[in-house]
Amino acid sequence: MAIIEALVLAAGLSSRMKSNKLLLELSGGKVIEHTIGRLRSDKISGITLVVGHEKEELTRQLARHDLTIIPNDEFQDGMGTSIKRGIKRIMLDSPTVDAVLIALGDMPLVKTKTVDLLLETYRAARSPVTVPVYDGRRGHPVIIDRLLFEDLARLSGDQGAREIIGKHAGGICGVEVNDPGIHMDLDSREDYWAAKKYLHLLNNP
Repeated sequence: MAIIEALVLAAGLSSRMKSNKLLLELSGGKVIEHTIGRLRSDKISGITLVVGHEKEELTRQLARHDLTIIPNDEFQDGMGTSIKRGIKRIMLDSPTVDAVLIALGDMPLVKTKTVDLLLETYRAARSPVTVPVYDGRRGHPVIIDRLLFEDLARLSGDQGAREIIGKHAGGICGVEVNDPGIHMDLDSREDYWAAKKYLHLLNNP
């Protein structure tokens, strides 16, 4: 069975939120704990978390979780530096990994069954890129095959994986999911309150 590791990007400044959005309380836990919790699966070999802004506090808050936490001292230069840092660590320490599931730390509302479906689809098709699709739009998290690791390891600045994915448009496998959470990141206070309302509705159908 293909070995897949999760890479969670959690290094950003949260500039629009005016406080570290990953450490905000959300339904009995921190935002980042919800994100990590939804990635817990026996289908994932492990979780690597890249931290930068307030890395000491994030590391302290997550000490009880089974994670590999690595710092990115270049995080202010953009997301590309965090992807590069995480991929290089995985390539060095986990040479048998077949693919990486890249998740954003501020997207705590993705359903676990969405993650499981992405993993199952990747293992069946082994496409270079596997992405969830809801309401006609792609979202996160994204599974990227090892074939593209070298490209990811060359990212810089605020260059995300989107450009690399775009270069391999013919190898993208879109997976239809019933999950608006794949589009719901927490950039502002309005996003945060919307997330709290959404979770309340999910937990109280």
